[in-house]
Amino acid sequence: MSGKLQKRVLLVNFGTFGDFCQGQELMNSLLALGVQVDHMGPDNFRFNESKEHSFTPLLPAQAIEDALKYAFTFSTVSERTGHFIRNISNNLMDVPSKISNVLQTTHYDLVLIHYFYLYCLQDLQKKIESKTKLGIFHLTPAPLDDINTNCGRIPNLVSLPIDRIFDCSTVTLPKHWHLSHSWLPEKQVPFSSVSTFDEVNLRPGGLIVVSLGSFASFVDRDYLQVILNVLSELDQQVIIDGNWGMKAPSPNITFVSGVPHSELFNHCSLLVTHCSAGVVMKALKLGLKMVCLPQFADQEMLAQACWVRGNAVGVIKPQFFSQQRFSDLIQRSLETIDDIDPLDLSDYPTVADAAKVVFAFIDQSLEA
Repeated sequence: MSGKLQKRVLLVNFGTFGDFCQGQELMNSLLALGVQVDHMGPDNFRFNESKEHSFTPLLPAQAIEDALKYAFTFSTVSERTGHFIRNISNNLMDVPSKISNVLQTTHYDLVLIHYFYLYCLQDLQKKIESKTKLGIFHLTPAPLDDINTNCGRIPNLVSLPIDRIFDCSTVTLPKHWHLSHSWLPEKQVPFSSVSTFDEVNLRPGGLIVVSLGSFASFVDRDYLQVILNVLSELDQQVIIDGNWGMKAPSPNITFVSGVPHSELFNHCSLLVTHCSAGVVMKALKLGLKMVCLPQFADQEMLAQACWVRGNAVGVIKPQFFSQQRFSDLIQRSLETIDDIDPLDLSDYPTVADAAKVVFAFIDQSLEA
């Protein structure tokens, strides 16, 4: 470090597996620059603690899970998102004090918070900015979303122009963690029919991949059963990414777990997805044809953007989902033969670029 004091960042994360991965990738990139990074987040991220950085639990994962379960009793994306925020807000009230307590014992040059904590922003500013600099991170697809511009309008905060252009499924996790489940490992349902990708014999004729991420844990079982019923009637081979706790109704459907998207999607001719940012960016980069089933938060907006760009053959919002609509959309997708140009991401920043933004901002703060 050339005699200089090592820079220290407290990374405050939130959410499901995809959110953990974006924070983890940012942390890895900062560590590569020589920055000391410690982590706060839901208590199910505790496995992330190591000799290189500490972990302090900030929110109970059970509270997040319970809020999501209740939110998914409603039918629209906006209702689900609104009810989730209202139900988790009581837990957010304690966040500023918990972060402030950590700052009493350890000096950090920057506290970098997940954008969800904007809901307790005023208290965060009061309790934190007298001790250190406060920043927001939101790894979002810049080609599709202008949330970075919106964050930039918030006074006294540094917003990071970051893109989630990476394969979050390649983040190293303990073996007992499945990619599509972000909650406490002991609560995961044992599922004997989940295969590894190496055990799947790929057949010619096109592969349909279904990827609903963590939200497969919260959508209604009947919703998932409709997906299985429709896809079981096809001749095409179907791979479902993750553990739904359900049995495949026909031989053409296989559940897999722990497969990097970069490996799985390379064989894909049609992607059925909830449109999380990580999945969307990988699909756009590969020029995949998509059927979009948004479930929560920004997924509806990302699905619409995929449709406008031409990747999505159609979008079905949860309140309009039915077996007939889904079946019709799948058939139309299989009949669509238009080539889709892959999205050229060479001009867009990576997570490593975002880490350099953080590094430079700390330098500016120290010089001020």
